[in-house]
Amino acid sequence: MLPSPSGNVEDAPHDGTTAKGPLYVKEVKDDLPLASWATTAGAILGPLATAGLVSVFAMFMLIHREDLRDRIISVVIGCTSHHFSETLVLNLLRIGGAGLYQLDSVDDEILPQAVGQEIARREPSAVVIVLLPKGGFAQARHLCKAIRGEGYTGPILVSCLGKFKNFDKLFVKFRKAGATSMTTSHSQTRSKIESILKRRDPVTAAMEEHLIPRN
Repeated sequence: MLPSPSGNVEDAPHDGTTAKGPLYVKEVKDDLPLASWATTAGAILGPLATAGLVSVFAMFMLIHREDLRDRIISVVIGCTSHHFSETLVLNLLRIGGAGLYQLDSVDDEILPQAVGQEIARREPSAVVIVLLPKGGFAQARHLCKAIRGEGYTGPILVSCLGKFKNFDKLFVKFRKAGATSMTTSHSQTRSKIESILKRRDPVTAAMEEHLIPRN
């Protein structure tokens, strides 16, 4: 360590800019004051505490993701009547409704009563039962009765794809079983779902009308 011209090493500008003032580290022998310890601890523990709060909040979000999602976007539960091809229709409705509603399918291998219990627990904005003739009419009506029997009071839409000469009679039978409406095509079903959701949520409908640009 080189002294300054004055001979006092404490007065030397030890900034490393000259040979007479090289950089050096001064050892602090005294204990740090309490304020310094608090500052140091805060600098170290502060980010850890923040990370902990973020982790707790993230876990809370994951635990309640289903409830939060249901509040943000309307949930529609889709059911099949009797044929695996009906699942394809539900997938088309799910894709077509992206951003407008969340369509969740119920396992078609469980009993109608269990389907009704799941729907009553979830309380979706609407229920869609897809039916591809031939066949499946009795199963769809039984499913409607099971859903109503478990206490669900929301709309039940029967998507009966095809052309029917006896549409009115068929619709009356579904109404007696608990259905609220019936459609006969994919596009009609999707439009009906959107119409149901807008009627049930006027605030969201108004926001969409004024804030979402229409093509």
